[in-house]
Amino acid sequence: MYAAARKYRAGRIIFTAAIVLLLLFMVVTPALLFPPYELPAAAGQYQVGTVLHTCIDGGRLEAYAHTGRNRKLNVECWYPQNGDGRYPPIFFSHGGIAT
Repeated sequence: MYAAARKYRAGRIIFTAAIVLLLLFMVVTPALLFPPYELPAAAGQYQVGTVLHTCIDGGRLEAYAHTGRNRKLNVECWYPQNGDGRYPPIFFSHGGIAT
């Protein structure tokens, strides 16, 4: 009877080890196949400046956080730093709905 219990435990350990190795393989494989994306180096004659602003809407409360605070919007502006100032503004929205 002791040999049967021992055999059962050995099979269980082997099965658990196989599952762990399979999960480890599934986690590591995408990182090896798809390495992190590296941005290309900036090229061109203009330096890029950035400005960060936080705008606060005093007329509305934050609806999703339920903190009772006013809604905040973080804005980052990129612009050609050494240009002559005759560039049109380009606005990018991440898809949020303005109400």
